[in-house]
Amino acid sequence: MQLCRSHLVGCLKQLQATKKIERPLQIKRFQRLPPARKLNTIVFDLDETLIHSNERPDMPYDVQLPFVFPTGEHVKLGISVRPYAQECLRELSEYFEIIVFTASH
Repeated sequence: MQLCRSHLVGCLKQLQATKKIERPLQIKRFQRLPPARKLNTIVFDLDETLIHSNERPDMPYDVQLPFVFPTGEHVKLGISVRPYAQECLRELSEYFEIIVFTASH
């Protein structure tokens, strides 16, 4: 129950932070998916499944990216690709349509 409560409080704080954004949101046009190849589809979540991000500078990473949170905080995120993620996607792409999404920032 405590885990659900803390998750809900975190979500509410993020929603409150987005209300304070003064610049208009830039909404990109939706990309159309390519025509299906009549294969079964596998959907992967990007964050914490295929990659892992970390704010700690002492942790190893594959690439480092600047990031600005909705609160205005600037950080450098280290992005690590999960071991064998690329090989897995390459092999599965021969037999499945692959869709990657994220609900992360």
